[in-house]
Amino acid sequence: MWLVMAWKTTPIVFILSKMFFAGVSLFAALGFLVYGG
Repeated sequence: MWLVMAWKTTPIVFILSKMFFAGVSLFAALGFLVYGG
């Protein structure tokens, strides 16, 4: 819900949040490959 409000307020926050979640998913994938694979 806060993402929608932040996006309506400033697109920069929306972009930063997308980059943050992309980085988290990337590190999660790397961690899975390193430790799980």
